[in-house]
Amino acid sequence: MDCPEGDLYPDCEINLLDLQIFAVQWLDGSGTADFDGQNGVNNADFVVLAQDWGEKRIALSLNEFMASNNNFLLDGSGESSDWIEIHNAPSAPIDMEGYYLTDDPCELTKWQFPADVTIDAGCFLIVFASGKNQVDYPVNYPYLDPGDYYHTNFKLSAGGEYLALVEPDGQTIAHEYNGYEFDDGKFGFPPQETNVSYGLYGQQIRYFGFPTPGLPNNDGYIEIVGDTSFSHDRGFYDAPFDVVMACETEGATIHYTLNGSEPTETDPCFVATPVTIATTTCLRAKAFKPGWMPSNSDTQTYIFLTDVIEQPTNPTGFPSSWDGVTTDYEMDPDVVDAAAYSGGIIDDLKSIPTMSLVLDVDDLFGETDGIYANPLNDGVEWERPSSIELIYPDGSEGFQVNAGVRILGAHGRRPEHKKHSFRLLFKGEYGPTKLSYPLFGDDAADEFDTIVLRASGNDSWHVLNENAPFHTCANAQFIRDEWMRSSQIAMGHVGSHGTFVHLYVNGLYWGLYNPLERPAASFAASYYGGDKDEYDAIKISLPSREAVDGDLNAWETAHDIANAGVSDQTGYEALAEYVDIINLTDYFLLYVYTGEGDWDNNNWYAARRRVDGETFKFFVWDAEFTNLRVDGLNMVNTNYADCPSRLFQQLRANPEFRLLAADRVHKHMFNDGALTSASNLARYQQLADTIYQAIVGESARWGDHGGGSPYTRDDHWIPERDRILNSHFPARLENVLGYLRGGNLYPYLDAPIFFIDNQYQHGGSVATGAALSMANGGSSMVTIVPEGADWRYLDDGSDQGTAWRYDAPYDDSAWAVGPAELGYGDGDEATVVSDGGNPSYKHVTTYFRHHFTVSDVSNYEGLTVKLFRDDGGVIYLNGAEILPRSNMPSGEILYDTFADSVVPEAAWFEYEVDASLLNEGDNLIAVEIHQVSRTSSDVSFNLSLTGDLIVPILGGNTIYYTLDGTDPRQAWTGAVIGTEYTSPITLTESVRVKARAKDGSTWSALNEAVYSVGPVAQNLRITEIMYHPQDVPDGDPNAEFIELKNIGAEIINLNLVSFTNGIDFTFGDTDLAAGDYVVVVREQSTFDLQYPTFSGTIAGEYTGSSLDNGGERIELQDAIGQTIQDFKYKDGWRDITDGQGYSLRINDPTNTDPNTWGYKTSWGASPYLLGSP
Repeated sequence: MDCPEGDLYPDCEINLLDLQIFAVQWLDGSGTADFDGQNGVNNADFVVLAQDWGEKRIALSLNEFMASNNNFLLDGSGESSDWIEIHNAPSAPIDMEGYYLTDDPCELTKWQFPADVTIDAGCFLIVFASGKNQVDYPVNYPYLDPGDYYHTNFKLSAGGEYLALVEPDGQTIAHEYNGYEFDDGKFGFPPQETNVSYGLYGQQIRYFGFPTPGLPNNDGYIEIVGDTSFSHDRGFYDAPFDVVMACETEGATIHYTLNGSEPTETDPCFVATPVTIATTTCLRAKAFKPGWMPSNSDTQTYIFLTDVIEQPTNPTGFPSSWDGVTTDYEMDPDVVDAAAYSGGIIDDLKSIPTMSLVLDVDDLFGETDGIYANPLNDGVEWERPSSIELIYPDGSEGFQVNAGVRILGAHGRRPEHKKHSFRLLFKGEYGPTKLSYPLFGDDAADEFDTIVLRASGNDSWHVLNENAPFHTCANAQFIRDEWMRSSQIAMGHVGSHGTFVHLYVNGLYWGLYNPLERPAASFAASYYGGDKDEYDAIKISLPSREAVDGDLNAWETAHDIANAGVSDQTGYEALAEYVDIINLTDYFLLYVYTGEGDWDNNNWYAARRRVDGETFKFFVWDAEFTNLRVDGLNMVNTNYADCPSRLFQQLRANPEFRLLAADRVHKHMFNDGALTSASNLARYQQLADTIYQAIVGESARWGDHGGGSPYTRDDHWIPERDRILNSHFPARLENVLGYLRGGNLYPYLDAPIFFIDNQYQHGGSVATGAALSMANGGSSMVTIVPEGADWRYLDDGSDQGTAWRYDAPYDDSAWAVGPAELGYGDGDEATVVSDGGNPSYKHVTTYFRHHFTVSDVSNYEGLTVKLFRDDGGVIYLNGAEILPRSNMPSGEILYDTFADSVVPEAAWFEYEVDASLLNEGDNLIAVEIHQVSRTSSDVSFNLSLTGDLIVPILGGNTIYYTLDGTDPRQAWTGAVIGTEYTSPITLTESVRVKARAKDGSTWSALNEAVYSVGPVAQNLRITEIMYHPQDVPDGDPNAEFIELKNIGAEIINLNLVSFTNGIDFTFGDTDLAAGDYVVVVREQSTFDLQYPTFSGTIAGEYTGSSLDNGGERIELQDAIGQTIQDFKYKDGWRDITDGQGYSLRINDPTNTDPNTWGYKTSWGASPYLLGSP
């Protein structure tokens, strides 16, 4: 804006109005009239005012804007988008037709005002910056909402960006914000706070804590006070220390609290004396300066675990009642001081990360307004400001953010359930609008609007559900829901990720919690794209029906279609316009497998983007009644109106759908699929190991919630864990397949099986020229090691280390030999072993070894071990530990490690084992049996090993197949479109094989496998990246390319090789000779113009976004998903490759370590302009 400098009354004219303001500020000594910023308002400033007396200029200004609007100002549709206020200061109206608004200095004509927009003299115009573009609103653009507000095609960034009003010539800047470097070399306005506006106060730029859209601005804040800093970071401490606080803003004062409340200027002021921290403390600090907006509040939680384990019944500063409910704060001495836990509980409390939730005690426990004291209340009215920290025991960097917090749940929020779940909401009124942190690892989203902290509800010790069928506090596991959600992800779908933490609330240990993603609109947008405002998210708990985001219109339409009948192709395809039928099928099959009884009239989410072609996806939620029974709990006929099950049941009338369901059953429940016994067991074991130590802290905090003796890890959690691992998973699948066959969802006609060079192999890497053969399915159970076999054993109580678990060079010739059952104390042993002779100090461990021979090991699809033991045991096959352990702790197993718990009597336990652990020829199985104590009365051991041997059935049903990933059966007609299998197929390129057996008009389920052919992963390397071509006008941004080379000595075929990060591209049937190169390009027409003499191979154009000019991760995978290369390039590696026309080129493409591609030293700039493809 080009108004006179002395224009204090913002009308672009120097007159008496300005003189009046100047006179007031002369008396005050400070203010906007201090034009030179020196010594307050004085004669020098009066000279500035006087020199332009009477001057009047015509000008428009971007008077005020808000880049983070959280319901402060709503547009005509009731949405709170960013907004921009334009002020016409002069005394005449201004026609805005042709003016532009932009957030990009390189695109000044980004959004143009239409005709018939006028700002009267001295008036204001509000425009919403909502990002509504012409593609989405072709008949209403520029978008005009029902309240007659115009909307730009861009949004404002709260992190800072450029903003300008441009005159109709498209070049002249009427007013711009470009005085702050918000990113390297990028200038605009500085970072913004939610519901705080930014703009002009006279000739000065201010923050406005009380925004005034449509009115003159108030005096506002000069700047925002900088963050506070601390001499000691949050974490675990075991000795007192002194904390010193500081603030980067000169003249600011720091105020702090120790009671959880947010600091104010009436709280203690930190001057010079350090704050001594000698016990678990939540230190909160905030900095203030007159005329400036205060800093946000920072929180540091310092944890002393020696205090935590002695947490009392009545801690100081906390109420003794939560609105009539007796409080529970204590760490139970019956657990903390128990011999089984006292020596390790400190380490147990550091076995997983920690979160610390801090807020005003009254906001938590206040009788009237406390969310914990009034847990039945819900909604934004029962949301309170808080701080949340993530603290790693090893000192790794976590986070601290300010957020809103609510109590979450239905049954679990009842007052009698004293441990409640929380929901964190990241909003601008508290702090950042998103949590930006990879909380759930690299494969999950790393930005979140909200996070749930699950207390585990019905899968815990604190919810008293003793009358629930098959499920009581005694068999709580705390991981059933997490296992379900991880299973959905393992099935290849988007699912809610989770993790585990110890939670502290205002410094008090609150137990084991499960942070996870809430699968509503924001979650769906993170994984499927688009904006969260475009999504419907449905959550129904009958009889209530709720769209937690968006509306129910599409959901109701889908059910109308389904209820009208979908038995034919027309109805099926109509429903497929709204529902992802494969996703629905897999989702339903998961619940059928687990027998989840609290579903689906409750406990589920579905989401759909309101765009043509987008469909509803379904997400596991609150699945706590899972894996309870091997038999029964047949969920195949689950059918609730308005729920996912109704859609599934209506589809069952369609024969094409029934075959699709069979295909999904075969995919997930056979051939190492996600729902095979071994896969289920491995996921469960991993989760159980994660919380094995942490569960001790939960036991001490909440194990006594029901009164009486506490629930503990050893007496309650471990037995149920072992039942699930040893009994449930090995047996459940067979029953489920029976339910599905009985429900006509899986045929009795077996699918074909695949062999490579006459050995069973379902997918994987094979040599060029390998022979793929197929046969009708069949298997035979073969006994490899029988019960009662002879075993070598060592019973002298010695420490054998780990060498005994392996074959050569370990020599067991001195060990004794005898048939099983081996042991002592029961009287039924075939071989009695020694206990050491001292009844008060018996041997803890007895060792056993057995050699056996196997041929054609690749034809074994799976193995089953049955172990008879008392008390605990660990099994090793050819040196590899077979999981799960049987009644044994996690961590390192030593010769004097005790079993987890007392066993009333010896029993058999069954394990599914990966057949790939077998050796062709000689094999060794080794077992160590451990006592629970040195005074235990008996030892028992026996073992059998059986194998599921694939037996090809020659002749019989006809097999049809394809190698291009298509179905050999034509949908809807059932006609054959594949090739009849008659003889082995020679593989010369990677293939996706699909095959079905056919018996008359009946088809089997689809068997599908991918074979990666040849040394592609070993010999294909990325050699050149043109990520930022020469900038315009000399270059074209679409001239990007990536070059790859075959560094091997033989030809390779790139079929099905794909880029899975950075760009999207899958190679077709492309041969690459030894030493040859191939390129993938952004736009081939541009590449051809840029490189007219290029004579190499162009594999094609990649899709998705362009390569990031700032650097990004590139991942290349072979046909079976093995990573070939995975690295991140950076624009700062070689400056001339960043828009100056040169490419990044690998220095040594033959380097055998693909990890070096992520090092700067591995790359140089191309020697020639435009690179050297």
